[in-house]
Amino acid sequence: MQSKPVNSLPTLVSEKGKDAWEFAWSNQISPWDLGSPTPAVADMTVLDPPPSFLPNHAKILVPGCGGGHDVIQFAKTGREAVGIDLSETAVEYAKTNLAKVDSKEFILPPKFYQCDFFADTDIGAPFDVIFDYTFLCALPISLRQDWANKMNSLLKPGGYLICLMYPLVNDDPNVGPPFPLRREIYSSLLGQTMQFMEERQVRSIPRRAGVEALSIWKKYEVQLMK
Repeated sequence: MQSKPVNSLPTLVSEKGKDAWEFAWSNQISPWDLGSPTPAVADMTVLDPPPSFLPNHAKILVPGCGGGHDVIQFAKTGREAVGIDLSETAVEYAKTNLAKVDSKEFILPPKFYQCDFFADTDIGAPFDVIFDYTFLCALPISLRQDWANKMNSLLKPGGYLICLMYPLVNDDPNVGPPFPLRREIYSSLLGQTMQFMEERQVRSIPRRAGVEALSIWKKYEVQLMK
């Protein structure tokens, strides 16, 4: 999908709220869509042996999946993958991309749902793994704690949240897309319900090099008392 330029994603989200993402996809405003799996996902899915946070045959959720490239990559390597997106146009695009892949490449073909991440939609939870990339940064800042709570509720005890943190920049409101992040934000949001396991540097596309890193969080088997 050829993306058109956009002047300000924060403004788009501010003005249109949830409708911003359907507006963006339906008007081909999708500069975040790489047209292929994220390099970090392409690399981590073929590691042998697999990393502890991405076991073979894991059940994986990708919220804000967009064109579904990462979901399809997870499924190609034997995982049970589910992608969700608020935009109906994005989900149709993901299904179009899926149709281009020979079904023999999957043990289980991935599933795509058009739904609100925060709604109680039946998407097959709980999950062994959730992968977040360009999702937290796309949410209004007021929803960040809700994001953390929902991630916790969707994960199995002992499950892993893989955050490809982006964009790791100062709190400049003009830097996105559409909102900037810092490592401390993840710690503040997740520290009560998950254990930080490690941070890894990853292969990035040129324009994102130096402003993203992989952080791994493991949900406590027993939730800590608040």
